[in-house]
Amino acid sequence: MFDTFLISFRLRMTYKVNSFLHGLKSLPIIRRLLPASLYDHQGLKAAATIAALLGEFFGMFIWRLVYIGVMIVFPLGLLNDSDSYVPGFFHLLVFLTIIGMVLNNPLFEPTRDKYYAIFLLQMDARRYVVTDYGYYLVKLVIGFLISALLCGFLLGVPVWMCLLVPLFVASGKLTASGWTLRRWKKRGTLISEKIGGAKLVAAAALLLAAYVVPLFAGFLPLPVFFVLLALFLVCGTVSAVYLLRFDSYRKAYKEQFAENPALLGQVNTAAITQETYREKLELDVGESNKTGCAYFHELFVRRHRKLLTRSAKRITAFTAIIAAVLCIAVLLLPTEASAINRLLDTSLPMFLILMYWINRGRGLTEALFFNCDHSMLTYRFFRQPKILLQLFTARLKTLVVINLMPAAVIAAGLPLLLLLSGGTDQPVRYIVLPLSILAMSVFFSVHTLVLYYL
Repeated sequence: MFDTFLISFRLRMTYKVNSFLHGLKSLPIIRRLLPASLYDHQGLKAAATIAALLGEFFGMFIWRLVYIGVMIVFPLGLLNDSDSYVPGFFHLLVFLTIIGMVLNNPLFEPTRDKYYAIFLLQMDARRYVVTDYGYYLVKLVIGFLISALLCGFLLGVPVWMCLLVPLFVASGKLTASGWTLRRWKKRGTLISEKIGGAKLVAAAALLLAAYVVPLFAGFLPLPVFFVLLALFLVCGTVSAVYLLRFDSYRKAYKEQFAENPALLGQVNTAAITQETYREKLELDVGESNKTGCAYFHELFVRRHRKLLTRSAKRITAFTAIIAAVLCIAVLLLPTEASAINRLLDTSLPMFLILMYWINRGRGLTEALFFNCDHSMLTYRFFRQPKILLQLFTARLKTLVVINLMPAAVIAAGLPLLLLLSGGTDQPVRYIVLPLSILAMSVFFSVHTLVLYYL
């Protein structure tokens, strides 16, 4: 079993090193400075290996520490009530762990290193999966242990309770994995790691229960956490035994990789992605008075309307619901309004990350490449500077409009929430807040499209 772990670890590191070197060769300026035989250069490979090992080591702590700090410590700090830190800590931990069980359980995540090990190298599937998932759980336990101790110290959580955090999270992951395997074995349904609409709805409901419900009904009692911990430990132990005895990993992964044909042998990834996009086209494009590049771009936008705007509409609806809930909360709970008001006074830099995250530029550029530029760039006229500039301008306008859909809701909701939560003695903030949000949205639209053209 240990030999299997060493092979899988070396395979993972080799894949990360080669991916890092491939990324260097893709950079416009740096690739000119690199030697032609990059993958044979021992110095660069050694440096990339060290970077991969350091990333593997520090990744155990950094991301979990940021996760607990942003999702638990920061919201509790806004309450300014030390008596609620301990119950609030475990209240948020319970719901966030359940969300992680639903959305982030990598047992059957179809990655290239798993495909190489199970199908190309013909390794024993059960040994490989058990060691790989066991390594993931060890990193999870160590990372959450250190992060819980540090963040728990800031909130005054007893050390012995912090020691329970990694057990709770790891046993929850095991429980979800065992249930997934059992469901596949019993029903024969494909195990999917894709985040669909049902999962998003469940995650949104759990987030509301974690952050909004306590404003009205308080935090979960601590005994609930201990009951769930005991339940997860029992179910996790049973699931661990089931994972060790499960004998159909190869078949299960074969079904998973069947939905990701880009990983199965030498296939044309661009053709597969292009075919996926074509299935979402709208052929009824109507009429237009535009000509030239403007008409060409308008035709593209009309045919891909659903593909380009679907996620933006969903984010817009979600942000509108959150804004409405917060406005109702500050009206019904005046005691919490001051905390939200203080947050709005200092949280504008945080919206930079939010606006980057909700930027829909990637979807537009992928659609442009696979359904337009990939073919059109073979024509010389399409590469003329005048044509490129006209298309860039038209595409930028479209991307700005798409990104302004959720940005407009946020820009309207922030000053309204500021007003309802107590207002401010600086009226200029009612103008700065929405303008800043809109400016960030436009900036990231330009940023994404410029990077695509570069």
